Amino acid sequence: MSDFKPRNLQHRDGYIRFEDENELEYEVYGDDSRFDIARELAANSSTVLEQTENMIRSFIKFDGEYHPNHVEVLASNEDDGSSCLVRFSFEARKNPHEFGYTYFDVYVSIREPPNPKFWPTKFVVGFW
Repeated sequence: MSDFKPRNLQHRDGYIRFEDENELEYEVYGDDSRFDIARELAANSSTVLEQTENMIRSFIKFDGEYHPNHVEVLASNEDDGSSCLVRFSFEARKNPHEFGYTYFDVYVSIREPPNPKFWPTKFVVGFW
């Protein structure tokens, strides 16, 4: 485990919330093993954020900026092995408000070597 230290840590029955050094919010559901996953994700956030944004950009071809809103560690893994998701908002270059109601959740699995440690498995487009 890394030397990562969560900021603004909050803990209550089955829910943990904290921020990393870039003020990205992490929400953790489930037992303490899920908190370990969240800390590992936070310690490797630059890799995880790059991979997840690249997945979205490989499908969605609008010009603009993706902004990570938060990371959610699920209470248990999904059927496809996804253990967490990164939620993004998007600001289009031509019209910054065009996607103001849209979010992009990219699901990530944590895998064993020799595979890459973190791997995006799917993404979902949702609307507020």
